Amino acid sequence: MNAGSTVPERSPERVGILGGTFDPVHIGHLIVAREMVEALSLTEVLFLPAREPPHKAPSGLTPAEHRLAMLRLAIASEPLFALDERELRRGGKSYTFDTLRSLREERGPRTELFFLIGADTLPELKTWRRAPELFGLAHFATAVRPGCLLSRLEELRDALPPEAIADLEAHCIPTTPIGVSSTTIRANILQGRSIRHMVPREVETYIRARGLYRAAPSETGEEQRHGG
Repeated sequence: MNAGSTVPERSPERVGILGGTFDPVHIGHLIVAREMVEALSLTEVLFLPAREPPHKAPSGLTPAEHRLAMLRLAIASEPLFALDERELRRGGKSYTFDTLRSLREERGPRTELFFLIGADTLPELKTWRRAPELFGLAHFATAVRPGCLLSRLEELRDALPPEAIADLEAHCIPTTPIGVSSTTIRANILQGRSIRHMVPREVETYIRARGLYRAAPSETGEEQRHGG
């Protein structure tokens, strides 16, 4: 390097966080994550499987090792997707505040964090643990149907500070509507119907080989966390 030259400052990281039970992971998760990468210029998306979602009984969840293995298969070919196992390692209830505080301490102040949620989760934000403080740790980006007006934000105005509402309004991201859910996939398997094209082929093979979801589906394993 020539004398007097300077090293270019590294661009800040922009990290998306997609939490849920992933029971099982499906194409809707992957499509939303990819579209969020493009809309928010994310440098990485962390898939964050929960050990025990708040306000839900853990007994109906598929064991964590299977959910983790399916996630690993699903994201293997996507270089910007990564697994984050901190909630599985931590044990107990998977509170978003604890997770975001841990990520903030780990990544430092220059990293922008974006917690990715679905529009159906918005009304529940006010019930999440230390909800007003969450927005000091990360932006909250909501996946919405194109052209959708988020009237659900009105339900939060009395529960969250104005800066939190402004952040939510600024990060409403139109994404492709995908009519696939973990609940539907489990029901299809139970009833002997196909799940082809609902999950990556490697995930389907894993499910079939291990006989997952052949018992009656529970109500606990939906794709994103409920309660925080």
